[in-house]
Parts: sequence; C-alpha cells; structure tokens
Amino acid sequence: MDHLMMPSIYPPLLRKNNYTLRQFALRGRHMGTLRDFIDNNRILLWGLLGLLGVFMTAWASTALFYPEKVAANWQRAMERVGPYNWWILILGVLFALVGIGYFWYLARSRKKFNDLIETESKAIYLRNLKELEELAYRLGPKYVDMVKEKGQALGALKKK
Repeated sequence: MDHLMMPSIYPPLLRKNNYTLRQFALRGRHMGTLRDFIDNNRILLWGLLGLLGVFMTAWASTALFYPEKVAANWQRAMERVGPYNWWILILGVLFALVGIGYFWYLARSRKKFNDLIETESKAIYLRNLKELEELAYRLGPKYVDMVKEKGQALGALKKK
C-alpha cells in the first residue's frame, strides 16, 4: 500500500490526513454529499436557474417572433426545436421569474443575517436570536453553525 501514498506535490491538507490516491479518487477532494453542495450553494444555483430562464426566453422569443434576424447556423437549430419553442418560452419565463425571485430573496435574507450577526452586544444578540435562527434555517446549515458560534462567543449559548 505504500506505493499508493500521495507524493508531496499534493496539497498539505490531503497529506496531513494521509489519504491514499485511491481514497482521494473514490471520495473526491471535498468529500461532501450532493445535499451539502446544494445547501452551501443555494443562492448560486437559484441564480443559475434564473439565467437559464432568461436564455430560454430569449431563444424561444427570437425563434418565434424574429426568425429572419437569426444567423443561418442558429436558424437551423431553432427550426429543429420547431413547435416546442412555445414550451421553451413558457418554461423560460417560469424559470426566470422563480430563479431570479428566489435569488433576490436569498440575497436579501443573507444581507439581513449578516447585519444582525455582526453585533458585539449580548443583549442585542438575544433580542434578535429568533429572527437569526429563522434566517439561518432558510439559508442553510452553514448559517445555523454561525449563529451557534456567535452565541457561544458572546456567552449567550452554552458550549457543548
């Protein structure tokens, strides 16, 4: 098994944990689940859904209403889609509205969370604790941990 140990060219984090090349390949670099990825990148994913919706809306509306103004190579692709352009338009508008709306909502919630958690006063922290916990629950597990750490640092919550 010694021949599978990572040489020193790999990052120190990996060498410190003594992962073998096989373990590294099987488990991945960050070793998280899909649920962790979604929780940690929720704002980004909703923003990407909104951008996809904008692209789909632009594509379908161009194909349906202005087909003569499209370059030849794009026109062939749009003609292949054919009658589904109406579905692409409807889904594009839906994706754009939902994606951008939820992106805006999460960005606003994150800004409010950051404003509330910056306090250095235990009394203000306790006054805003319920709202902080609700925002943290909506934003994901990383923010729940931030609320616990801040409470322990201020002495408002017991350390476990």
